[in-house]
Amino acid sequence: MSSSTDAANRTARFGLASRCDRRLRLLGFGLALGLTAGIGLGGCAPTVNVHGHMPNPDAVPELKVGSTNRDQVRELLGSPTSIATFDDKRWYYISRKTETGSFDRKQLLDQEILVIDFDDGGFVKAVDVQKGTEKTQDVAMVSRITPTKGRELGFFEQVLGNFGGGRVAKKNKDGGDILGRSPTRR
Repeated sequence: MSSSTDAANRTARFGLASRCDRRLRLLGFGLALGLTAGIGLGGCAPTVNVHGHMPNPDAVPELKVGSTNRDQVRELLGSPTSIATFDDKRWYYISRKTETGSFDRKQLLDQEILVIDFDDGGFVKAVDVQKGTEKTQDVAMVSRITPTKGRELGFFEQVLGNFGGGRVAKKNKDGGDILGRSPTRR
């Protein structure tokens, strides 16, 4: 009789244990699923980035037209973000705030540009502050490739090109190799 009661006790214990195991597995699965969903959805949150350098707004009124020179401007405001390409008499301090959402879509939230013009003597001629995104323009990138002389090397030519002093390279029309060596100067 003791063997039948032992068997009944074992069945009861294993039944209880297996129910607890199932509950723990379900709880673990639920926690893992919740963490995965939380991390996944957290990755979709937009990020705000600020680019550029905007000087301290209290320092801008200290710029006096006709009396403040370039060195003083650099000391007060720091180095400019950009200097005009063809005329170094115009300095730009540019700051942009963008938001990057899902799938790398960027949206311009705010922009501020401080433009300082200098006269021929190097003194401040004009100070202009442009705020907002009304005057911004999207510039399309050109995907053209600049042609170069020579030819493209294949994968194996690149890998094996260093062995044998470059002798793996193919010949050009005149019989020389792509390094410009003529067939007579070898």
